[in-house]
Amino acid sequence: MLLSDKEKRKFRNQISLDGIGVKGQELIKAAKVLVIGAGSLGAGILQNLSATGIGEIGIIDYQVIKEDRISSQTLYGEKDIGKLKSIVVKERLENIYPSTKYEIHNILLGKNNIIEFLKVYDIIIDASNLPDTHYLIVGACSELHKTWIFSGYTSNTGFITVLNFRDKTNANLENIINKLSENYYALSTLTVMLSSIVVNEAIKIILSDDTVLCGSVFQINIQIYQNFQYLMKYLTFLL
Repeated sequence: MLLSDKEKRKFRNQISLDGIGVKGQELIKAAKVLVIGAGSLGAGILQNLSATGIGEIGIIDYQVIKEDRISSQTLYGEKDIGKLKSIVVKERLENIYPSTKYEIHNILLGKNNIIEFLKVYDIIIDASNLPDTHYLIVGACSELHKTWIFSGYTSNTGFITVLNFRDKTNANLENIINKLSENYYALSTLTVMLSSIVVNEAIKIILSDDTVLCGSVFQINIQIYQNFQYLMKYLTFLL
């Protein structure tokens, strides 16, 4: 998908990076990415995806914005309480990133509809932090042979891995998923950090980079900075 002159100017700095260039930015523009969950993790992921120039982003979330969650959901404010997250985030991002197309799905994912929604996207990002939803996505992406990014967190620890990328072996998620709960809360410092790394992996997938985080699980504990060196490795863009 060709870039307009305006897009070449807008993404000039990004295009100048090694491993991207005009062709890479055109791949980013052509990509269709689905984000499941627009809460603490998803809101940051959606903003960072948009900032890179992704051409089309799907948003699945049926929940409303709650007062006790906006401290970690950085795209929302007090005036948004009670409104659907998917609608608010779409309106907010369209004002900032008008070149990206947003498609919202205010639905609860289940076995009867997940294939329908996932099949039209190139990359699936799981930002739900819900064990039941994680397992649904595992099954659907395996059936569709879709590359997807798992992300989740407990109170102080975040996890990320990429699955179904090329012919690489997937990491075993069962032990991690069983640690997660919809009742976990986290500081925005953790979710913002995780969202940046998730989007970095999405860009690497789009560009077919060999350093995609597949086969192992990235883990960071922000209280004691466990695996901090590993974090810094993956924060370096396109090593």
